[in-house]
Amino acid sequence: MFMKYDYNPTSFLGKCGNDCGSCPLHKNNLLTMEDRIKTAQGCYKYINWNPTPEKLKACWGCQSEKGFIYLPKCKNRMCAYHNNVKNCAYCSEFPCEDSPKLNIERIEKKLGRSIPQEEYNLYVGPWTSTAILQQIRQNLSKDEIVQMKPYSVNLGIVEFPANLKYSKDEIDSYISLHQIISIIEPLSNLSFARVKVRKEIRKYLLKLLFTFGLHGEIIKNEDQDKLILTSENYFKEMTTTRYYSFGDIVQQRFDQLKENGINIELKPEKSLEDVYTKMKGLRKTGWRLEMTFSYKIGGNTGLKTLSNYVLLLISKNERSAYRNFAKGDMRILGSD
Repeated sequence: MFMKYDYNPTSFLGKCGNDCGSCPLHKNNLLTMEDRIKTAQGCYKYINWNPTPEKLKACWGCQSEKGFIYLPKCKNRMCAYHNNVKNCAYCSEFPCEDSPKLNIERIEKKLGRSIPQEEYNLYVGPWTSTAILQQIRQNLSKDEIVQMKPYSVNLGIVEFPANLKYSKDEIDSYISLHQIISIIEPLSNLSFARVKVRKEIRKYLLKLLFTFGLHGEIIKNEDQDKLILTSENYFKEMTTTRYYSFGDIVQQRFDQLKENGINIELKPEKSLEDVYTKMKGLRKTGWRLEMTFSYKIGGNTGLKTLSNYVLLLISKNERSAYRNFAKGDMRILGSD
């Protein structure tokens, strides 16, 4: 059953709304070995993190110069500083899609019972930041709300080269690929936090396309050719991206690519038990990915285009190949 957490208004909060004063990880609350043992147990039980009591680090709080010691580059904290607000409750866009959301229902489902009030206050309530911020927002006047400052990142996309010596179908296919690289997860006029999130998503999507081009094997079909990527090659290349092994998040990324005419299906060698762990993580073996391009972006020609482009970049300079791919730099197509 959901319980409300009434934070102490005199307590100090993080930029995201976490109650640092009551947080069991704060330096004022993590004093003895007994504190460390209880905190470690609470973290494991309620947020699926299993730290060693001896190695727990005492945090100074998100509003200190050191920030949240376990997440020094917290996007919410950086976003609040970008907008020069006391905390996210003062931002015009609150609550936004990047407001932290501790899923209490999921915790109780995992436990198979409701959370005792005492443990809720100790290990859950201090981290229910959005609920805490909503309590603050209710008492703010319109004049206290700060307009969010949009943030943008220049992707450095290179203009498509002219006068290429390819067939019309091949050029059209390269243009389509260039356009996809250019528009996937644009990073302009967004909140600082959303740019940080989209930047990671964009990296995953482009690295996946690059990996298909590098390691994918084209399988001929009467209807539509497929580009096959083994799970081994997926794990070989994708570990530099975030959430690459989270099954649900990976499927969301596939859905995003489908909106651009790229269809990716995860195929088990035998059954889904070979694909996912109990925590819905991707296993390193027992599956493959199959990619097809819609006819709108070149179909079978598009698959060849992707492979040819990546291999050309690798042959020119392997170390800068992915960087040039992410910029859509296709000037190599016009070089002799």
